[in-house]
Amino acid sequence: MQKQALMPSGARFRLQTMLIAVALIVFVLFATAASAQKRIAISFDDVPRHAGGFFTPDERTHELIAALKRAGVKQAGFFVTTGNLDKPDGEGGEVRIGAYVAAGHVLGNHSTTHPWLSRTDVEAYLADIDGAEAWLANRPGRRGWFRYPYLDEGRRDLEKRDAIRRGLDERGLLNAYVTVDNYDWHMDSLASRARKEGTPMSMDGLRDLYVETLLQASNFYEDIAVKALGRSPIHVILLHETDLAALFIEDFVAALRADGWDIATLDEAYADPMASSEPDTWFLGSGRVAALAHLQGWEPRDLVHERTDEEVLNGLFVARVLEPANNQKRQAESDDLTSRFNEGVESRRSELIAFRRDLHRNPETSGNEERTSQAVARELERLGLTVTTGVGGHGVVAILEGAQPGPTVAFRADMDAVPSSAPDPVEFRSEIPGVRHICGHDIHTTIGLALAEGFVAIRESLAGSVMFVFQPAEESATGARAMLADGALDQRKPDAIYAVHTAPMPVGHLITAPGTLMAWRDRVEVTVTGSDDLKTVADGIRTAIDGVGTISPAQAGAPASGDFRFVQSRTPTQIASDGWTVSASISVATADASNEAKRRIEDYLGSIEREGLHTSLTYEHKWIAGVTNEPALTEAAIKSAQRALTEPGVSVTDNVIPMFSEDFGSFQQVVPGVMFFLGVSNAEKGWVGMPHTPDYVADEEAIFVGARTMGAVLLDFLRASH
Repeated sequence: MQKQALMPSGARFRLQTMLIAVALIVFVLFATAASAQKRIAISFDDVPRHAGGFFTPDERTHELIAALKRAGVKQAGFFVTTGNLDKPDGEGGEVRIGAYVAAGHVLGNHSTTHPWLSRTDVEAYLADIDGAEAWLANRPGRRGWFRYPYLDEGRRDLEKRDAIRRGLDERGLLNAYVTVDNYDWHMDSLASRARKEGTPMSMDGLRDLYVETLLQASNFYEDIAVKALGRSPIHVILLHETDLAALFIEDFVAALRADGWDIATLDEAYADPMASSEPDTWFLGSGRVAALAHLQGWEPRDLVHERTDEEVLNGLFVARVLEPANNQKRQAESDDLTSRFNEGVESRRSELIAFRRDLHRNPETSGNEERTSQAVARELERLGLTVTTGVGGHGVVAILEGAQPGPTVAFRADMDAVPSSAPDPVEFRSEIPGVRHICGHDIHTTIGLALAEGFVAIRESLAGSVMFVFQPAEESATGARAMLADGALDQRKPDAIYAVHTAPMPVGHLITAPGTLMAWRDRVEVTVTGSDDLKTVADGIRTAIDGVGTISPAQAGAPASGDFRFVQSRTPTQIASDGWTVSASISVATADASNEAKRRIEDYLGSIEREGLHTSLTYEHKWIAGVTNEPALTEAAIKSAQRALTEPGVSVTDNVIPMFSEDFGSFQQVVPGVMFFLGVSNAEKGWVGMPHTPDYVADEEAIFVGARTMGAVLLDFLRASH
C-alpha cells in the first residue's frame, strides 16, 4: 500500500486559484460564444398599407400571417400609421390589425400621417404622435414604442431631435429603432408596377432578389456591430407590410436560419442594452448600429448598404426579374416558331425526298444547271417567294419576306453535279451518262427548299427576311463570283449567310470551325520571256514553286493543322517563241502561309533575273475563296445547331483537309457567314458520304437534319438581330 503525500497549504491555495481562473476563462468563452449568436427580430411599418400588385389588403394580411406562422416567427412587430385607415385601402384595416394581434404579434406607433420630422415643427410632430397613440391606447398587443417615419429623427437639426426625444420620454414611448435598414418597399414598388402593367417577371428571380438583399443587409449591419461595438446585439430589421413580404417572408426567415441567425421577438430586441442608448449624432437615418458606429468615427458612406440605392435595385430588378422572364417568353415564342417550322418541313417530307431523287436522276455539271434551276424556281414560286432566275448563269435568288420588318439572313445551296462514270449504287441512279451527284449538291439544294417550306409555315410570325441563294458552278469554282458580279446581293444584301456541305460523318453529326473550315487556293502564274533556254528556266521555276509546298499530294487528303502549303503545279506551257508560262495553285488555310508562299516565289524569281531573261509573276490570293467562318457568328450558330440536334451533335475542328476547297468564301468576302459540314453517312446501311468518291451515298435523313439545324440557326440569327 502506497501513502499519498499531503499537499502543502500554499500549494493548495495556488491550485484552487488556478482552477477558479480556468473556470472563469471557460465561462467567458462560453458566454462569448453564446453572445456571438446572431439574433434578429422582424418588424413591419406603414400598417395598414395600400394595396400592391399581387394581393388585396385583406389577402395580404391573411398570407402574411400564414407565412409567419409557417416560418416559426412567434412575434413580429407591426407599426401602425393610423391615418392610413382613412384612405381608400384603409377600409377593413382595423380588422386586419386585430388579426395580426390575434396571431401573437404586437403593435407600435408609426404616427398618424407619416410626416418627415425634418420638415415638421416639434409641436405638430408630437401632436401627430399623440393622434396615433390615442387610437392605439388600450388595444390588445399595443406596446409603448414609437418608430420615426422614414427613420427621420431631425437630421442635422439636433435641437429638434432632442425635443422629440424629450417628448417621447414624457409619453413613456421607446424609440423603436431599427438596426437593419433596407429598401424592401422599393422592390415591392417595382414588382407591383410590373404586375399591374402586365410585364412578365421571373418570380424565382424576384424571390431570390428579395431574400438575398435582406440577408445581405442583415449581415452588413451585423459585421459593423461586431467591429464597431465589439458585440452582436439583437437586431431589428425594418420591413414594410408589402406584398413581397407576404410572398417571401418565409423564404427570408429560412435563409436567415441557414446563415446562422436565430429569430427573436421584438420584446426581446427592445430589452437589449442597445435600447437604452440614444446616440448623440445627426447620422440616424440608417439605424441604431450605424449611428453608434458613426460615433466611433466611421464614415457615413461606409455605413450605408449598397442596395439602399434605388438605381442599384432598379438595375438588379431588370437583370434578375425582368430579363429572365423576357428570356423565358422569348424562348417560349422561339420554341413555338421552331416547332411550327419543323412541322412545315416534315409535312413535305415525301415531296422533298422525291424532289431530291429527281435531281439525283438528272444531274447537271457546272454551268449547265438549266433543268435544276428551273425546278428550283418552280418550287419557290409555288411557295409565294419573290424569285429571280438567271443570276450569274443559272443561279436562282429568292426572297421570303416576314410579316414584320427585320434583318435579312441568307442560305446558300450549290446545285451542280460532278463528272463520274462509276456505277451509281442507289435505286434512283443517275440517268445522265458520265454525270453524278457525288458531292451532295442535290442534298444541299433540297435542304434549301426544305428551309423555304419551313419559313413559309411561320411567315406570319417572322420578323425579317430570308434569302435563298441557289448557286451554279461550284465545282468549277466560278459560280459564286459570277452571281456576285451579276448583282445577286446588290438589291438586298443579307446581314449573314450560311451553308452546309455533305461530309462522311454519321447523320446527325455536324462539324464547323470558327475560322478556316476549308482551305482557299491561291493562283500562281509566272511568265518567262527572253533569249535564254526558256524551257529549262520554266522547268526550274516549276520546281521552285513545288518546293514552296510543305505537304505532298499523298498527305493532302488527310486533316492538317497550322500553316501548311499544298502545291499543285502544271507542266509549263509555251506561249510564243520567246515565252513560257508556269502555273500552279497553292492551298493554304492562313494568311501567313499565303504570304510566305508568295515571298518564296518572288525570292526565287529575283535570284534568276538576268540580262536577256525576264519573269513576271501574277499571284492571286483566294482565287478559290475556300471557307472562312466569322468567329462570333460561328459561336452563336453552334449553340443554335446544338439545341436542334440530339446526339452526336456539333463538333468544332481546327484541322483542314488541304485537298478540298469551296467557293462559298466568295460570299463570305462580302457578307459574314458560316458553313457546317453535314454528316450524311449511315454505317448500318453501309452508306458512306465521302464527296467525290465513286461509292458516294447520302442518307436522305440528312436533308431533315440539315433543315432543322439550319432553320434553328437562321431563326436565332433573325431574333438576335431584330
